Formats: sequence, structure tokens, C-alpha cells
Amino acid sequence: MGRMTTDIVAAKDVTCDNCPARSQCRFDQPRVDDMKAGFKKPGHKVENLAYRLITDSSEGNRTKEDFVSCQAWVEVFQPRARYGRQLREDGKDGEVLELIGREGDTIKRRQVLFYNGQGQVVKPQAEIIPALDRAGIKYNVNDNYPPVATKEVALEIVVPEYHSKTYSDYDREVIERHKAGQKKAKAAAEAYYEEEEFVPIRRDEPEEDVVSAPVKRGPGRPKKAVDG
Repeated sequence: MGRMTTDIVAAKDVTCDNCPARSQCRFDQPRVDDMKAGFKKPGHKVENLAYRLITDSSEGNRTKEDFVSCQAWVEVFQPRARYGRQLREDGKDGEVLELIGREGDTIKRRQVLFYNGQGQVVKPQAEIIPALDRAGIKYNVNDNYPPVATKEVALEIVVPEYHSKTYSDYDREVIERHKAGQKKAKAAAEAYYEEEEFVPIRRDEPEEDVVSAPVKRGPGRPKKAVDG
């Protein structure tokens, strides 16, 4: 029976010592792709990493630069990056997914912005305001009217320091429901395997002979004639 986990490690508590992805992590190597690594060490906490994506031709060779936590990279992106690299090495059309930087490095991230009638960006996310300032793009954080236009721009974003999520009451409630469901499923699985594997089968008892019961005559049914 497979191992079922019921514990969730809070992001703020994840280090290289207890990270769920530590066995697949390659960040003990000096370099990974186009990024200086070597930070897989005892006590090192989760950090953000910058990556570049160029999709294959079936998706129009779309491009993207963004950032993700090192744990998410190893668990989700790393297998995808290896698959794309293998396809390209075999002469096939594989996407490019590579690491390009760490916290504090600058990337160009594609961003969809919403504009009001005065050509100002409406209520931008706090994390991109410094990038808007550097690009000289005007914005309005107090505009409550619906935007009238959208535009896709590339902004220079500094990869921020990783900040663990603070769990809300709703988050904790969902996590507790998950744990309860896992506990219930584990108990049911254990009960099933105990029933399948440990119920004794008695083979020393003689089989009962099955004798057909005589057919009863219904009312008015004639007796079978006997030749005499």
C-alpha cells in the first residue's frame, strides 16, 4: 500500500533540510542553466528564481520571463525543462525552459495593463509600481471607474525576495478538511487490505452435498401415470 501523507509543511518553515523536493533538487551544482547556483545547503530557505520560457511551434513560440520559488521549479518546471531539452537534442521541436537568475536580478516580464480614459494604468499591482516608475508609465491607484482599454507591455521587474504566504482562517479550514479526508482514506485503505489479506479461508470443512428438493404438485395437478 502506498504511503499517504497528512502533513503540510508551511512555506515559511521550508529549508533545504525538510523541503519535499530536496531529493530531486540540483541546486548543489555550481551552475544550473544560465544561473549561478550552489545554494543547496543546510538551513537555506526557499527563494525565488527567474526563468525564461519559449514554447514550441505548436503554441506559436510564445516567450515569457517570470519568477517562481525554487521548490516549485524543482517539483513542476524541472521535469518539463528536461523533456523539452531531450526533444531538442533528438532533433525535434521542444520548448525552452531555463533558469536565468535569482532574487535581485532583473527580468523583462510581460504584463497586461488596464488603462482609463486619461491613458493611466488603473490600480496596478503593488509589485509592478517600481517598474512603471522606471518605464515612465503613468498610473492611478485611486481610479474606481472601469478601465476602457488594455495593453500588453514588457516591464523590467526585479526578482523579489520570497515571502511565505500567511494562512488565513479559510486556508487553515481547507487544509484541515484535506487532512481529515486523507486520514479517512488511509483508514479505509488499511481496513480494506486487512480484510483482503488476513481473513482466514477454511479449507478443511467438507463441502455440503446439494440435493434438489422434490417438486411439489400444485392443486389439481394429476399424478404421473405408471404403466402396470
